[in-house]
Amino acid sequence: MPNSIFKETNGKLDPFLKLFGLMKENHMNIAQVINAVDIAANSLPYMENLYEHAKDEVNKMQRTRQSLLRDIETKYKISILDKTVFCIDQERRRKD
Repeated sequence: MPNSIFKETNGKLDPFLKLFGLMKENHMNIAQVINAVDIAANSLPYMENLYEHAKDEVNKMQRTRQSLLRDIETKYKISILDKTVFCIDQERRRKD
C-alpha cells in the first residue's frame, strides 16, 4: 500500500503532510478525518449545486431589483411631469 501511494503521487507526499498538519491543528483523530472526507465526498456535489442555485437566485433578484428601481424612477418622473403640467395648466387658466 505505501509503495502504491508513493507511485500514484510520484513521490509527492506534501498533500498528505498538509492533511496531517490540519488534522493535528484541529485536534482531529484519524476516524474524524475519515468521517469528514466521507461527508465531503457525499455532500459536496449537492452543496455545490445548492450554491450555484443560490447564486442564480441572487442574480435574478438583483435584476428584478434594478428593474423595480427603474420603474420607480420612471413613475417619479411621470409624477413630476404631471405636477408640472397641472401647474402650467393652472397658470394658463388664471391668465385667460
